[in-house]
Amino acid sequence: MSLLTRVCKLCGTTFEGGPNAFYCPDCRVIHKRELRQALRRQESGKQIGSLAPCSRCGELYLVKSGSHKYCAKCAKENIREKRVKATPVSRPPVVRPTRPPKEPKISTCVVCGKQFKANGHIACSPTCRLLRLQQKSYVSYEDIQKLKK
Repeated sequence: MSLLTRVCKLCGTTFEGGPNAFYCPDCRVIHKRELRQALRRQESGKQIGSLAPCSRCGELYLVKSGSHKYCAKCAKENIREKRVKATPVSRPPVVRPTRPPKEPKISTCVVCGKQFKANGHIACSPTCRLLRLQQKSYVSYEDIQKLKK
């Protein structure tokens, strides 16, 4: 920060100060004291228990605190609007590139030899699957007949 030669607004003397200095060090103390006293003298615009106009719609309401600004209806709307403003904007969804659909794998049925689109099976149909299980001796012929019905 560079110090420049400044002229005090109260007494007119020159002093070295920064870019926002308006008062010399002696007058700055006096000026701050005056500002504090003015703030203490300043009355709140609203007395608790009095009627005041709503800042939003102008309807009169009973003041319940020094910072009370809105009537009951407008207070709810104001809170809702503040919440909406405070809610972070969600990020747009990530668009992932789509893969082209896979070509179905063509397999040969181990039972009948027919070509079929393989979807994790080694037999082309439920019947061939049951026949395959019978060949492997996992299921009896009677069980296969029951499952077919």
